[in-house]
Amino acid sequence: MALAIGLYPEPQGTEYWEEDLADDGAVYDLFVSCSQMDTYITKSGWEYLIDNFGYETLYELDRQAVYLDCESLEQYIEWVGYEIEDAPE
Repeated sequence: MALAIGLYPEPQGTEYWEEDLADDGAVYDLFVSCSQMDTYITKSGWEYLIDNFGYETLYELDRQAVYLDCESLEQYIEWVGYEIEDAPE
């Protein structure tokens, strides 16, 4: 399964794979799209992001994109855990 799935362009949407999320700019764009509820991250997508970028980098990118809008790294880690629980396989 893809790491993330976008709703657009219709009707197929967009699938994001490792090569699509290989740098900070791509992850920032992903978080912006997620904040607009146009894209969701799968369980394997979260695993990939955490393994390849780490929580600190993801938190900093997310603070700019305002996806999860957490007040601290600790809160971010907790909220990502909730996102993983609810994410599709």
